[in-house]
Amino acid sequence: MKPPETHQQDGGLPLSTSDLLAVAEWLTGRDTGVSSKYMASVAIAGKVTKSDWLDATPSDAPDLGRCVRLIEKAPTVRNCFPILRQASPVWAAYVDHWDELTTLWHQGDYHVTTGWMRDLRSSANDPKLSDRGARRAGCEGDTNI
Repeated sequence: MKPPETHQQDGGLPLSTSDLLAVAEWLTGRDTGVSSKYMASVAIAGKVTKSDWLDATPSDAPDLGRCVRLIEKAPTVRNCFPILRQASPVWAAYVDHWDELTTLWHQGDYHVTTGWMRDLRSSANDPKLSDRGARRAGCEGDTNI
């Protein structure tokens, strides 16, 4: 079986040709937002790109959902995570906890997901709070969101 063709990004991380086409199609659809468009731009460029928005990170569970659905449509977009980590401390925190965040999102508990995202954002912006986001992983039943 022939391996899938890849689009070689400047950063050296492959984005499969089929995923490159899927991202192009996805960008013209209605299920986009600032953060998911930014994620797509980093995946295509293979480097941190300039954003027209002050903060191009997901701000809540619906915003995260658009990013999750982008990766579900084009899985090799996830290859840009090491580059995305460099975009900002918040992106780094989200990338570091991506599997936990997406698990919470898939479970449909958007209130808890958004709360944990806020904790990660606060921790990323204030290193003195760095353990706060990590504790949120066991947040079932947490009502202080």
